Amino acid sequence: MAKIGDGPLNLEQSQAALSWFLDHWSKFGFGPGLVFEKDGDQAIGICGFKQLKLCGELVYDLGFMFQKPHWGKGYATEISRTLLSDGFSTLGFSEVHAHTEKMNLASKKVLSKVGMRYVKNFERNAKDHELWVITASEFVNPDFPR
Repeated sequence: MAKIGDGPLNLEQSQAALSWFLDHWSKFGFGPGLVFEKDGDQAIGICGFKQLKLCGELVYDLGFMFQKPHWGKGYATEISRTLLSDGFSTLGFSEVHAHTEKMNLASKKVLSKVGMRYVKNFERNAKDHELWVITASEFVNPDFPR
C-alpha cells in the first residue's frame, strides 16, 4: 500500500499485518482483502470488515484504503456499498461502524455517501478520529437489495 498509518510498512510490519489479516479470517470467516481493477493484475487497495474495539465497544468496522493514483475514482464508494450489503444480508451484522482520521475529508465523504452517520470524535493512536455507524435498517442500496 502507498501509506498505512504513518507511512509505508517495512518487511517486518508487512509480515505482521498479513499474519493479523490471516488470523482474523481464520477466527471470523471475514476480514480485509486486496482490491484489483477489473482488468488489472496489480492490487490497488485493501478493504473489508474487521472486528475490533472502538471507543470501548467491540464492533464490525468497515475499512478501505487505496493507493494514491486510484483515489477519486469511486472505488471506495462502490466497494463500501457492496461490503455493507454483504455484511447485512450474508454475514448478518445488525450494524457496522467505520472510523477515519478527522482531517480525512475524502473518507468522510465516502462514509456519508453510503449512508453512514457521524457518531462522535475520539482519539486513536494519538490522532483525532471520527466514529461513524449504519444499521441494517438504515442501509439502502438499490444495486444490492436485501
